[in-house]
Amino acid sequence: MRLLSFCLHLLISSILPLSAYAIDNCGIAVKGQTPQRIVTLNQHSTELLLQLGVGDRMVGTAYPDDAIWQPLKAAYDRIPRLSVFYPTVEQVLFSNADFIVGGFNSAFSPQGVGDRHWWQKHGINSYLLPSNCSEQVDMDTIWQSIRELGEILNVTANAQKEIKRQQHILSQLSPLQNEAKVLLWSHDENSPYIVGGRGIGQEMIRLAGARNIGDSIPRPWGHITWEAILLAKPDLIIFVEADWAPASSKQSFIQSHPVLSQQLSSIPSITMPFSETIEGIRTAQGVLRINKALADLEDTR
Repeated sequence: MRLLSFCLHLLISSILPLSAYAIDNCGIAVKGQTPQRIVTLNQHSTELLLQLGVGDRMVGTAYPDDAIWQPLKAAYDRIPRLSVFYPTVEQVLFSNADFIVGGFNSAFSPQGVGDRHWWQKHGINSYLLPSNCSEQVDMDTIWQSIRELGEILNVTANAQKEIKRQQHILSQLSPLQNEAKVLLWSHDENSPYIVGGRGIGQEMIRLAGARNIGDSIPRPWGHITWEAILLAKPDLIIFVEADWAPASSKQSFIQSHPVLSQQLSSIPSITMPFSETIEGIRTAQGVLRINKALADLEDTR
């Protein structure tokens, strides 16, 4: 079966048109021919490439965070998973990859697969989602990554289609009368790790029509005290659902806490997959989910 799959890949590769690309990506000049054997690190980069329609060129994925987006699951299941976390350098090399796409800076850190320059010297180009190196992160940053990967992978029509799909989702946002305060909590019970003021999470909450109680944190995510959360008096709590931090554990922590249970248990809440709270093909859907929860909140007031 593996031999048949490999032969099919070679056949498809031989008839695919190749084109040259040259872009500056997070300070690194990346140029070459259309990639044919791609490894994706981090689930949101994996889902992005699958949505662009290049699943037949993906030879490995790594670091899933939550349930794969259902429309992509069948295509995802056909791709080898190199690791539950970041793969080793040897695993990537054995995949015979010619291109690596990372979703977070950590993908190309010593804890990930190592420095991008090292891979470039060994003939393997890479791409880091530009949200990791942009001063201001918003929906345009996401669409930049889609356009650039569309150019690199020679699927510009698919890229434009995906951008229009996300824009259509955002067009469905309901106008709100009041600016509610939102807590978006990822993990860590003793010192909650929440959405800060310098990333897409901040922009998502703003687009949804609310105010992020973590907007003073000068990073995309950061720690906060429970005292600060109680003083902020959030109107809506968003529990992140992730393989490494289930929403149920955070909910149970609040319910079993003698003080927090009295102060926070009655506050409306929703659960969101981690992949809907970061930069990717599900960001717009995440904005809409928050917006609808806020609209429901207004209706009950």
